[in-house]
Amino acid sequence: MKRKPGIAALILAISAGLAWHNHQQLAVSRATRDKLLDQAASRGITVDPQNPTSVILPSKLPRPNREEETRQLATSFIAYIDEMRPKAGSLDASDPALREKITHQMDQLLGLDAGQWEMLIREVFTRTDHPPTYQGLIGLALRQLAKDHPDRALAVLLDTQGLLDTLEWMLPLSVVSETTRQMVARDPQAALDWFTANRAKLRPDLLQSATRDLIAGIGKQDPRQALKLIDEFKPSQPEALIPMILARTTPEERNSSLAVLREWQVSRQAPAGDKAHRGALEVLAFGLDSSLPDRHGEYTPSAAWMAQADLTTEEYQIIGENLTNRIDLKDGGQWIEWLHEHLDEETARDQSQNIFSQWLSTDYEAVGHWLEEHPDSPDRDRMVHDLVERISLRDPELAARFAQGSPEKSPQEPGTAEGAASVGMGSGVGPMIGNGEAEQSEK
Repeated sequence: MKRKPGIAALILAISAGLAWHNHQQLAVSRATRDKLLDQAASRGITVDPQNPTSVILPSKLPRPNREEETRQLATSFIAYIDEMRPKAGSLDASDPALREKITHQMDQLLGLDAGQWEMLIREVFTRTDHPPTYQGLIGLALRQLAKDHPDRALAVLLDTQGLLDTLEWMLPLSVVSETTRQMVARDPQAALDWFTANRAKLRPDLLQSATRDLIAGIGKQDPRQALKLIDEFKPSQPEALIPMILARTTPEERNSSLAVLREWQVSRQAPAGDKAHRGALEVLAFGLDSSLPDRHGEYTPSAAWMAQADLTTEEYQIIGENLTNRIDLKDGGQWIEWLHEHLDEETARDQSQNIFSQWLSTDYEAVGHWLEEHPDSPDRDRMVHDLVERISLRDPELAARFAQGSPEKSPQEPGTAEGAASVGMGSGVGPMIGNGEAEQSEK
């Protein structure tokens, strides 16, 4: 009969859910019992687990055979899965007998030590005719082992002949990623040593995952070393890793990251403003959280940091060339002024138009208030013209007020279909919206 790999995972998920509350009570009871047994043992008194009323001297107590216990548990759990698999679609979670059996099985599993988890994985893998059927159990065992011994979990996965190739690809990928992060968080140097010694055993997708997790984890503590590892191990898409490595919270930390970035940029001899360089500068300039790459930077703290960071003209240019995608549009007017202060005329004009067009689409009234306070200039005249075109149907009163003072105003009165139809001389976004409104009006 063909066995379905997902059934074991389903059974284990049901088992874990049903056993959770009972297992908490069992854990408390076991802790109390173990404490009492320890006190008795310290006085030379031992209780036979099979006969709690009798007292056995330590010299008479047989030494437990942990390997045999684990083999028996593997046999029991394999039989349990085989028994439950046909019933997976009709399990009654409220059945007391089922709850008791599941609780007993889970309690046995969760009481294993690291060595027993290792043996259980190998026993289940080698003794079943179709190991993928038992992936749920193997995955549970690997993750439990990785909680306190991530290096041993990876050793079992990589050194058990045939295991890695037999399991579905997503399970090893998640285990390698989780365990690498755990190792780095506990001891970055030990994690690096392990990776260096074992990277040849990893298939390509696992190697990329482990490389990225290792570098990102080390970068939280030592960004300079992490950037060197990028050059050494050459992970895919390094530009996505750089912001994660350099992202910091306080201005002082961002200053340190900027110094590290400048050193690295010189050492790698890459063109200024490439994806990695640009992404890192943007994260530093706007104080973006690397876990929230789409968050927009606010003007006041961003401009303040850049002002004190002693940025070069080239760095200002790189940051400003993609400004539209990184700022909060409620600060659009301030950013437009910032562009003209720090960038060359052509770039400042192009980026200002991009910001203005998007800002006009989201809050034209705020744009109007800003233009009223903005001094006369060719840029202001062009923006007023765009404003009139874009809002001629939506807010004819405001459009008329600006049109009266605009040297580039349309010859037609705003608020009419003719006025809307004349749209086409402003920004690329403006004509589309203006014409759309005119078409809707005609309908």
